[in-house]
This record gives sequence, structure tokens and C-alpha cells, in this order.
Amino acid sequence: MSKPELEFLAANNIEWIPVAGNVPGLYERILARDSKCGVATRMLRFNPGTDTSANGITIFHSVKTSLRECMPACRRYQCDLRS
Repeated sequence: MSKPELEFLAANNIEWIPVAGNVPGLYERILARDSKCGVATRMLRFNPGTDTSANGITIFHSVKTSLRECMPACRRYQCDLRS
């Protein structure tokens, strides 16, 4: 199963939920998700002063590198990256 292809979406109809982890004040709206391999499209909201350092550093060198790192898992779970 791939993420649903949604051209238009009323995002304000989706509830903000706290992001799992150690960061109070960080919320997400999941717009689309492939539950088989965990790929998701989401919006993040940070309350003023939110400190995300507890989550560590996330570095994306390039989209190409990020996709290359994701591809083995997506192939293993047969995810569709076109969406």
C-alpha cells in the first residue's frame, strides 16, 4: 500500500497531535501515510521556545542522498515512492 495521492486536502480538518518523544510543544498533522513502511507526509508545529535538541541532529545532505538511504527499506517493504 502506498500513501494516498491527495491533490487537495483541507489540512485544518486534521487534528494536531503531540509528536512522540521527549519534546513538549512539538505537534504534527499527518497528511498521508504508508503504514507498511512508515513513509509519511506531515506538517509540524512548534510552540514558541520549543527546544528539539533532545531529538538529536537530523542532517539531510541532499534529497538524492536521503532517497538513496530510504530505498533499501522501501524495496524491502515494497513501498511506492511515486506518491
